[in-house]
Amino acid sequence: MIEISIKKYMIIDLAVLVLTGLIFEVIVMYIFLEMFGENVVPFYIISLLVSIIAVGRWNWKGMAVIPVMSLISVLSGFVIRKATGADGAGIYNWAMYITDVISLASTALIIPLKKKSKNFSESKDGTVTIAIIAAVIVLAFIFEVLSYSILTLTLPHKYIGSLAVVNVPCWFFTILMMFVLRRQGIVVDVKKNLISKKKEQELEQQYYSKYRNAILDRPNEEEESSNNKESGGNLR
Repeated sequence: MIEISIKKYMIIDLAVLVLTGLIFEVIVMYIFLEMFGENVVPFYIISLLVSIIAVGRWNWKGMAVIPVMSLISVLSGFVIRKATGADGAGIYNWAMYITDVISLASTALIIPLKKKSKNFSESKDGTVTIAIIAAVIVLAFIFEVLSYSILTLTLPHKYIGSLAVVNVPCWFFTILMMFVLRRQGIVVDVKKNLISKKKEQELEQQYYSKYRNAILDRPNEEEESSNNKESGGNLR
């Protein structure tokens, strides 16, 4: 019964994350195009955030959002550039999609590091969380540049050129958002959390059940005591 409810909860949770990511990905893509122009390829900040949250909440199963968010990132970039008449829509192709998938797969680093550190979502200062997310971001960027270079046999100068202008602020924003979401209890191991809460509820039910039985048994004990006293008086 627990496994079924957790599975349904996971499907709904990941679907909500993807839908939220879709909305914000389109908004962010459009803002980047307006602010920085068509020569800058934005760092997929929303897709990365959604992937980190999904993996943080559901471990390996959370990685199911990666191909979906990669597709959303590529399609939104292509459609927005086409709709606005901006150049560079052609860069959002199959190579970009595979690059995004490989890059977002770096979020798998969270799983072993999270298991080794109990403070990923529990510590007050969030130092461990920031260190892990920073490592994931750097690894994601390295995977992005290398995979795109291999797939297209070209050096992605637009990525490297926009590093200081766009990507570094995006990295800090991602870390800031993760810190805030972590403080709000969003980035937690959901399955472990649900099982823990269920065990607590079962213990509470057992406690209150014993307490209620003790209260219900008290009148019977008092009645027996009264009957014993009366029988003792009659014997005298």
